[in-house]
Amino acid sequence: MNIYSSDDYRAILSQVVDERKKLGIPITYAAMADNIRVQKPYVSKVLSGLADFNNDQLYMACQYLDFKPDEIQYMLKLLDYEKCWYPERKKLLEEEISEIRRKKRDTGKVIEKSVKKMDGAEFDRSSFADYYLNPDIQLIHMYLCIEKYRKNPEVIKDILDISSSRFETAILKLEGMGLLEIVDNKIKILVNSLHLPKDSSLLTPHQVLMKQKSLTHINNLAPEEKKVFSVTFSSNEKAKAKIEEAFNEFIGKVRTISMEGAPEDCYQLNFELFPWARKH
Repeated sequence: MNIYSSDDYRAILSQVVDERKKLGIPITYAAMADNIRVQKPYVSKVLSGLADFNNDQLYMACQYLDFKPDEIQYMLKLLDYEKCWYPERKKLLEEEISEIRRKKRDTGKVIEKSVKKMDGAEFDRSSFADYYLNPDIQLIHMYLCIEKYRKNPEVIKDILDISSSRFETAILKLEGMGLLEIVDNKIKILVNSLHLPKDSSLLTPHQVLMKQKSLTHINNLAPEEKKVFSVTFSSNEKAKAKIEEAFNEFIGKVRTISMEGAPEDCYQLNFELFPWARKH
């Protein structure tokens, strides 16, 4: 969920736990209680509105749920507001909370704009790096952009042949990146695609990892399910340049055709053109 849609720290904790449990993520209130060193009945008492966590307890509860630092600070601000009795300070806290929530609206648009401004070095240091260093994360994101898989995400595990734990980790990563949120136990996509900067040092590792993933998957497909082409030929640099030009035109057509089609499944297209003789 987008925690900034609520100003009640108890409701946020309850909803995050419930939503992740329904996604199959092994999270429990008992484990949360152990993590913050209290008895489970006390957690129930807090979430029922009969008591409050102290700052350290709420901090540890947020850590257990893998909240980001700015999300933890927001939760602590909500706790301060809940416990504050002095009217003047309570009003100030309310204004600060409202301002945080205002800035965090339209998360997807904010992320898209911030990513576009990043150079390669900034991107490589960001949380988005995992998106290109783990093919599962990108593939799961692409599948979740398709409505039928978003409604039944469990199917994705079978398609990609990944374990529940790997799937759950990917979902949490995507949520942490702000590419999706879980609202009322349903996945909502905030950002449909990312673009790796051309000067990113992740470009080659990403291509290698995706190539390995593709080859493994291709080997498991029936002949009628795939189109595979490989050719070794002799020619010259002038011809190679023409092939590159023709391929660029082809990619433009692929982009247009793919956008015209309704999103019903995910497909992979790889292209490699290189000389066997290395230049020294």
